[in-house]
Amino acid sequence: MVVDTGLFIEHLRKSDKSKTTLASLPNDASIFVSAVTVYELMMGATDN
Repeated sequence: MVVDTGLFIEHLRKSDKSKTTLASLPNDASIFVSAVTVYELMMGATDN
């Protein structure tokens, strides 16, 4: 399963992480992140 930026943002913004979509994924799920998602997260984490 490829996880999109929106799922990470939802998880980071919620105070109760256990109620996010990311937290509800099965523990044995194979999760992948695209290069575009990594880029978006890195750009969102900087002041530039």
